[in-house]
Amino acid sequence: MKCHPKLWQLPARGFFGFTGPSMPAAWILRTLGAERSVISVGGSVATAAFSVIAQSGADPIILIGQDLAYSDTGALHAEGIGLLGAEDLSDEERRAGADALARKGFFEIEGYGGGRVLTKTNLRSYLLWFERSVKAVTGAGRRAINCTEGGAKIAGFEQRPLGETLESLPRLAIDPRAEFLRYAVRRTPDVTPLARALQKVERDARRLKRTADDLLPDLERAIRTARDAGAEALAPVFRKAERADRTVTPLIEFLAPLLDPLCNTTALVAETAFDYAGLDDAQQARMNLRQTYTLYAGLSRGARDLLGAARSFREKHSARAGRRASGPRRKNKGGVSPALF
Repeated sequence: MKCHPKLWQLPARGFFGFTGPSMPAAWILRTLGAERSVISVGGSVATAAFSVIAQSGADPIILIGQDLAYSDTGALHAEGIGLLGAEDLSDEERRAGADALARKGFFEIEGYGGGRVLTKTNLRSYLLWFERSVKAVTGAGRRAINCTEGGAKIAGFEQRPLGETLESLPRLAIDPRAEFLRYAVRRTPDVTPLARALQKVERDARRLKRTADDLLPDLERAIRTARDAGAEALAPVFRKAERADRTVTPLIEFLAPLLDPLCNTTALVAETAFDYAGLDDAQQARMNLRQTYTLYAGLSRGARDLLGAARSFREKHSARAGRRASGPRRKNKGGVSPALF
């Protein structure tokens, strides 16, 4: 999960945190040795919550408030929710017809109580995710019940009113707070591996930036040469680019999660397949050089931003370490010297 850092400072005995397929988050968890399992988050807080509950073995799992569609009046949100209400459909849009709506990302689907209801692309993606994921629950002999009482029908779930469902459940003598506190354990991870990895990140980011910055002027000159003198004059630049690639590739393999999404975006731009039909050698060379220039410019910018973040992180933790040193002595639960930051 991604949330405001202050949420982790609330006066609770324990927290349960999880993250989706974020490259930076996965890199940090792997470095700390804190990966436990994979939770399919599904793109929304509701689908993520369903995954957590499903893995806990809950039976039955009950959905409430998962309309996944517009209301009869065309509203996507409850009244008073603020700016999100700007996503509500206008009367003109609702009258535009199915084809016009589909071009704008709206779809008619089967409703909870029959008939057809209107939804949009992102809500429909959550609907499809629920319908695929529920099979793991029902296939294990557990029940999944949609008690939303409106909106879209979610295939694979029982569609039942909430009151009826609650009445049918057995009465159990459970103290939810006590049960939660039995398993709520706060762990303070040893951040030494992360501190050492961040030191290597900073060194490699500097090398990456130097390499990229060194190559950019040559690439600019080479692009001009390809335009003015022809492709045969570019051999020295290509040789330098090849040497730079041999240096950069291992750095990128290590830094890529932290340079995401900038470097991934520039790499996609640089690797886009172009139709070279009809281009002469100089034109092809110039196009290749422009792609390479785009990639290295992105790497240079990403490395610069990464260095700035590392510097800010180090200064922040050094200041904290200084405050701790000047105040009452406390045990360093993280097991790492502040100097490592």
